Amino acid sequence: MSDHAINKAPNATYTENPGYGTRPTGFGKFKAFARKYWWLLLIGFLSSNLIIILCLLVYPPLSCLYLCMEYGRNLSFLAVARSNLGMGLTSGRVYVGLPNIAQQQVDKSTLEIKSMVVTNPTSHSVQIQQEAFLHSSSIFTPTLDAFPAALFLESTEPNIKPFAYLQLPKVRSTKSTLVSIDQTVKITDIDQFSEYTKTVMNSETFRVALRGRTVLHLGRLPATSVNYNEVLTFKGLNKLKGFDILGSHIVLSNDTTAPNLIGHAYIPNPSLMTLQMGNVTYDLYANNTFIGQSLIPNLTLRPGNNTVEMRSKVNLLLVAKLTNATAGMLELEVRGNSSVYNGQHLPYFEAAIKSNPIQITLNATKAKGG
Repeated sequence: MSDHAINKAPNATYTENPGYGTRPTGFGKFKAFARKYWWLLLIGFLSSNLIIILCLLVYPPLSCLYLCMEYGRNLSFLAVARSNLGMGLTSGRVYVGLPNIAQQQVDKSTLEIKSMVVTNPTSHSVQIQQEAFLHSSSIFTPTLDAFPAALFLESTEPNIKPFAYLQLPKVRSTKSTLVSIDQTVKITDIDQFSEYTKTVMNSETFRVALRGRTVLHLGRLPATSVNYNEVLTFKGLNKLKGFDILGSHIVLSNDTTAPNLIGHAYIPNPSLMTLQMGNVTYDLYANNTFIGQSLIPNLTLRPGNNTVEMRSKVNLLLVAKLTNATAGMLELEVRGNSSVYNGQHLPYFEAAIKSNPIQITLNATKAKGG
């Protein structure tokens, strides 16, 4: 027998290869499947990469790279959508992924208030002129539709209590976008607005929140709704620290209702707000005894230091009695009474000045006769 002979076990049956070829490999099966179902594979590829194709068509390469990076961060979120949508993923990835990305970009933006002017106050409304900058670190420049934003003190969350609604204008967001507002704002909750003005009066800094919902537009991609939530930190009036009465002189008159002490009030305003408060009246107390009343006519409190006219009607004899005979100093307490503009009482400003009694020491001997 030849060295190459095959030892066969006895009683075993063998069949020679009839020449039909080897079994197809896995790759061969895939090639066969691809030839038959190429259209199904194409649909799967397009649905899986539609977001990349869209950004290539709409945006330059750098923007596309950024969008795809943001998209990648949301794959875990999209995986849930994929399991639910199945072959309907063609639209699912766009309508699920893009709103999530858009909301993240809105959340990253910040609003910087540069000035706020409150004028023409009535018992139920104020005129607000405001200059602000919307800052964004995104390379995209989406457009946000105009929308009403609720204004409320952050301390009322989670059950917020808006005191007004500010109509924010349509804006195309860039790195730093000017947002200007000039509108009459209705006060929707006078009690909450009074809480707001008291907070402004008595705080060194305070926080107020804006909340609303708008529509974001970005190129030819589908418009998407986003929530706008912003909390702003402002400088307050800090209890009007530094308030003083300057250069008073006595005015003698036969008119018993006319002011008999004329001077100036020095009022610091460390905030960026201008407040038109109308005719502001204060009650004057010395040693817890009512001695008279002061009027600051047509008060508009502007940022910085304000020196304004102050007219007082006081009981001069009582003032002399309560003044320290040795030093000539009078310990005075100035208590807010009223704020009136165009004949209307302004309860929210009255609440603010009443919440902040001011203690000053007045040199009564420097009051000049006239």
